[in-house]
Amino acid sequence: MQVPRVAYFIDELQLGGATRQLAVLVRALSPRAEPMVYCLSRRSEPLGAELREAGIDVTVFERRLRWDPLFVRQLTRRLREDGVHLVHGWLEASNAYAWLAARPLRLPVVFSLQSDRLNLPPMRRRAVAWMGRRADAWTVNSRAGRKYLVETMGLPEARVTLVPNWLGVDLRPREGTAPGPPSIALVGRLVAMKRADLLIDALALLRDRGIDACVDIVGDGPERGSLEARVAAAGLADRVRFAGMLMDVAPVIQRSACVVLPSEFEGLPNTAVEALAAGVPIVARPVGDLPDLVRDGSTGRLFTEGTADALAHALSEVLADDALAEAARREGPTLVRERFSIDTAIGTLAPLYERLVTEAGTAG
Repeated sequence: MQVPRVAYFIDELQLGGATRQLAVLVRALSPRAEPMVYCLSRRSEPLGAELREAGIDVTVFERRLRWDPLFVRQLTRRLREDGVHLVHGWLEASNAYAWLAARPLRLPVVFSLQSDRLNLPPMRRRAVAWMGRRADAWTVNSRAGRKYLVETMGLPEARVTLVPNWLGVDLRPREGTAPGPPSIALVGRLVAMKRADLLIDALALLRDRGIDACVDIVGDGPERGSLEARVAAAGLADRVRFAGMLMDVAPVIQRSACVVLPSEFEGLPNTAVEALAAGVPIVARPVGDLPDLVRDGSTGRLFTEGTADALAHALSEVLADDALAEAARREGPTLVRERFSIDTAIGTLAPLYERLVTEAGTAG
């Protein structure tokens, strides 16, 4: 059998957790597969240019409407021209377009879930779920996501493949402690469910309790304006830094005393893996697969109540716990080496692709 040609459909190629994961994956797939990336919007930079420089075929499509039937025909035509053997959707809207475009060609389709649920409005969620039940396979990055697909959507377990996130940046445990007040990092898209507002309110509580600390917020999104206003209203402008989107988050994570994940829901966030690799303790809510990674006393601390007071209490304990800092520096990188390897991901995905292509008879 020839090497399968795999087209990855993704909504955009701007900086973000899912896009970073895809960028690492497609560069590592050869010689097991021949990847190409279909970006379904003009938001194709900076990762589009980065992938082209690495020799990956990236095609950017312009979608005029959120759901565009004529756009589907264009995608189907391009799949035929490119001689694609299998299509892998990478985000929710991409999953739907992957299924619709591949169906006329009878190509196998893989859907992906990067969280512990389909985070879509009800009508779109039902549409993607309907298509997803007819997809050939799903990949998930967390056990929580697999549970959702099997128990909530009713998919057979055999059609759901767990592929844990892989490390996409070079992070090494820091040596010593950075001078000045301890830094707390939050890395992620600034949307409501990430609850960056809890961290800002918790920082104000720490200040009122005489605990000096500062916060680095890395990322961008629709909540940034309201978060900046919240910082100003709390009198924390000298203690909170908004870094925006960064190509390299390693320096921020490595200089941090801890990384915070206050999200309302998650699957297996990249930031947690990156913090572990850098030996930095994690403070997080017990959502998705985080309880399996954030081990009290060794890699961080969980806070169960979604309040600023609960987060402030957890932060005060972690910032004062030198033994926890040393344990995280020692045990976090070991956990990443054992469980979050790109080689492990390829060793799972490549056989899946080969089996589906063989069963479909789309490659000679």
